[in-house]
Amino acid sequence: MLFKFKTNLVYSLLQVMLLPISDHFKHDDAVLANCLAFAFGLLGYVLGVSLMFSPYWIINILGVLLTAQALITSAYLLHEFTHRSIFKSPAMNARWGVIMCWVHGSCYSSFDEIRSKHMHHHVDRADVISFDIKRFII
Repeated sequence: MLFKFKTNLVYSLLQVMLLPISDHFKHDDAVLANCLAFAFGLLGYVLGVSLMFSPYWIINILGVLLTAQALITSAYLLHEFTHRSIFKSPAMNARWGVIMCWVHGSCYSSFDEIRSKHMHHHVDRADVISFDIKRFII
């Protein structure tokens, strides 16, 4: 019971601390989760790469795993930014999309090019939403 109280208290405090920035997010109930994902994507990458320079192999393995998870998180966030599904403002989604491009190494294309190609993927190709599986099987 005490743990649940402390968890709720920490969650409430974080929500109050994040209140000024919550106006920028599309969904009020996802502010904390998104901020934690941003922090993990950025800090996990920096810490993971740092751990890979350790002389101890076990710490190297932890660094590789942390870096891999941070890169997966940043790629997921980049995908959400291309759909403009995190922030209310398209410009804010684009700014954070550029940051996530740099984190996971999209140095060959700009965020706008990635977004354009991804939107064409949904419009011009077979999309899971518009794909009729029954007609395909029969």
